[in-house]
Parts: sequence; structure tokens; C-alpha cells
Amino acid sequence: ETETREMIYKYVAFGSFKQSKIQPCRHKTSLCPDRCSHAQKLYVFELSDISVEPGTSKQRKFCTPLTLGKEFCISEKDMGTWVDIANNLTENDQVAIEWQHDYVTRNGCSGPER
Repeated sequence: ETETREMIYKYVAFGSFKQSKIQPCRHKTSLCPDRCSHAQKLYVFELSDISVEPGTSKQRKFCTPLTLGKEFCISEKDMGTWVDIANNLTENDQVAIEWQHDYVTRNGCSGPER
């Protein structure tokens, strides 16, 4: 499997945990709702500070960087090894979050990945 990554944006943010919630399937594909796996658990954060570093990917022109004032959600799948910690957060716990928004090409298929 060959893979290349181009950084679109890199983020470092601070904020507080608000809640976890289930986002239901939005019924947008022919597999919905019972074979799509769109329904997912989300962790909701309110960011109080954010630092954005622009990358060099040409795909950056298609993306708007995240800004303060919007609800920031991370899916349980995207939490990866941090999911146990996320499951133990309570409302208003302070968090530091760092992530990178990349444009990934894997085996001839390309798309954004956080």
C-alpha cells in the first residue's frame, strides 16, 4: 500500500468538553440507514483558543480553516487511542487538542483526512 500525505492545516487548540452525543444517520446514500455506519458517537468541545498553521498542499484552496465560535466535534472513530480518556471526560473539563488536516493519496485514491 503506497501513501502520500500533504498537510492542508495543522491545529493546536484549547477548550472545554461539553458533551458526548449520538449523531444519527442522515440518510444520504443507498446504504442508509442500516448498512452505512453513518450513525456515530461524537465528542463535543467548545474551543477557547486555536492556533492554525497553513500547510503547503495545493488542496488548501478548497478548505476553510477552523475558527473559534463553532462547536467542534470529534467522532469516536477519530479519537483512536484517546477514546478511553474521552469517555471519562465530564462537562467543562479543560482539554488540549492537536490534529492535522491532510490530503492523502492511498493506492491511487485521494481525499482529505483528519
